[in-house]
Amino acid sequence: MDKKWKKFERVVAAIHVAEDSGASVTWNEHINGRQFDVAIRFRFQFYDYLVLIECRDKKSKVKAEAVEAFVTKSRDAGANKAIIVSSSGFQSGAKIIAAKHNIELFTLTEIHAMTAITLADTIGSVLVLLPVGFWRTGTKELVNLSTNPNQRAHEIANIRMIGFGNAKLIDILKPYSQLVAPFDIPGVPKFGPTFPFATKSRQNSAITLQLGTRIVFPGSTNEIPVSHLLLSYWMQDADADVPGMNPAEYHYTNEQTQKTTTINAEELKLGFDTKLEPGKYYFDPQENAPYYCESIEEKGALLFLLYSYQRGDFVQGKCVVPLSAAGSFLEVTDEEEIAKLKILYAQVKGKEAMYDHTPQAQAFRDSLK
Repeated sequence: MDKKWKKFERVVAAIHVAEDSGASVTWNEHINGRQFDVAIRFRFQFYDYLVLIECRDKKSKVKAEAVEAFVTKSRDAGANKAIIVSSSGFQSGAKIIAAKHNIELFTLTEIHAMTAITLADTIGSVLVLLPVGFWRTGTKELVNLSTNPNQRAHEIANIRMIGFGNAKLIDILKPYSQLVAPFDIPGVPKFGPTFPFATKSRQNSAITLQLGTRIVFPGSTNEIPVSHLLLSYWMQDADADVPGMNPAEYHYTNEQTQKTTTINAEELKLGFDTKLEPGKYYFDPQENAPYYCESIEEKGALLFLLYSYQRGDFVQGKCVVPLSAAGSFLEVTDEEEIAKLKILYAQVKGKEAMYDHTPQAQAFRDSLK
């Protein structure tokens, strides 16, 4: 979903909505036929002002050429102020160009919360074992696990490994973790070949599976032939970030002044321009969960949760959400994605029909009145 709703740009826009002092903030706006990631408009006394923001969510630092291009683009649009926000910082040449043309540069970074296992750890470090996916038999084609931590936990606990003793993926990871951990893990037997012990440096490993092994993802009947399990492992300090987690906060740093503002991720409404309407599909980026809006009731929007992964469990259901909470959702507009969600909505409605005559269902209907 990240590619569809361009999370980085949305976060930048939501930060300015959260800091709103009467300004109008829009995302993905077109001015004179050219697209801008974020546009901010406000009026001070007799004058109207326009601030334009370019978002650069790339692994490499922003180069001077990118800043030069935005200088021309923002001036042509009549911007009073131009800002570039990067996820990876800026090259020295980019900073020189920005200073020359009065372009402000910011870096936005995600800071993640500690996991429960880290909080409970008594030795100050924890073994991180991160399954990435499988090699399809006879190829190096990667069959990926989800990058969403809750969904990945569900997959790890429920992927069936046919031809490998019909074990679950978790059954393979437990003994393997004992082989690479620099300390004994209680309750897990230690056997098998010797592997390099985990250190603070990330190590990658390909575990050879039994010939003829096939995997079945939860909720699917498709058997995929695989030859290797691919995973990474490392030791991590108790206060370090864990990849793949939802951010706990954002750090927004002015590159010229080095002043950093800390923003609570839970307070950001990425769907600041969302309106909940019947017949539309929505996505909650904080929970990584899609919804369908069936109707608007007196107390709010009746939403069907099409799927969610909570503590590794697959969850579906329905709820009433106040219309004032629309900012927690993003509308799904991709036709291919909507086609998939329609199938899930039909499944949820089918389950509701079986549940419809229970006292709990009647109590829910009464709560809507």
